[in-house]
Amino acid sequence: MDAGRFTKCFVQAVAARAAGMANVFCFFDGVHQDLVAKAMIAIYTDNFITAISNLSLKLTILQNFSCITAEEMVAISDFFNEEDLNSMRDDNSIAIMDAILNAANLENVAMELYTKTFQGDIDINMWRQSVSGREAPVHYGSEWKTNDPTIDGEHDNFYELLARFTAAVNTISDTTAISGIFDCIKAQIFEHARTEEDFARQADPEIAGILHEAHLELFAAVAEVSGAIKYAPTTKMVEMINALEATIEKHENEIDIPLFRLIVKKRDELSL
Repeated sequence: MDAGRFTKCFVQAVAARAAGMANVFCFFDGVHQDLVAKAMIAIYTDNFITAISNLSLKLTILQNFSCITAEEMVAISDFFNEEDLNSMRDDNSIAIMDAILNAANLENVAMELYTKTFQGDIDINMWRQSVSGREAPVHYGSEWKTNDPTIDGEHDNFYELLARFTAAVNTISDTTAISGIFDCIKAQIFEHARTEEDFARQADPEIAGILHEAHLELFAAVAEVSGAIKYAPTTKMVEMINALEATIEKHENEIDIPLFRLIVKKRDELSL
């Protein structure tokens, strides 16, 4: 992804987050994992964007200005005075939210945050930052290859996604953000499994059956985390996600790679 497209994605992600979207990870598909982690940290730790996002959610759910906090009031005080707010109180919540988002000049906010965050990093397309907890899983190299380009490409894409997720989880403290990102990752886990099973089924139905049963066990672990993650404190949430990623890595190492290597071996033997 070039710098221009990445900048546009960043601006869109800021606007979506300010509008109350929990998961803006999806805006950065195809971006280097290090840059994604840095973008996510910037967006989810910015006080102004967080205040506007919280206010957007309240307006959507509560339909009024009740429960507005001091931080949220400060965030909108630069572009709305008390008279402005009083005049909007009788409007519907959608109109109020639109007025706030338009007045906030989010494109300028995003560009200022972008400049402050990256300061030329996009040009070299690299960024390095240590993270607490486990290191992001990186499974590139011959020890992780099945020697089939289709399944190896699928695995490489999936491993990169996990690496992005690990970087985000270990650097973002916003539980709503982590939960939103996990929903995106969960969908990708199911899609990855479906792709693997379709590939295996065409080559060897028996192996596909073994793979399917192993995936059911993996899905159970995903469901357990999914059911608890929204209510867990940050420390516990990170612990659960790290444990799940370790389970996924174990599955890839002990189930996927050996089975797909067996498929490739059988195919090669048949072609002799």
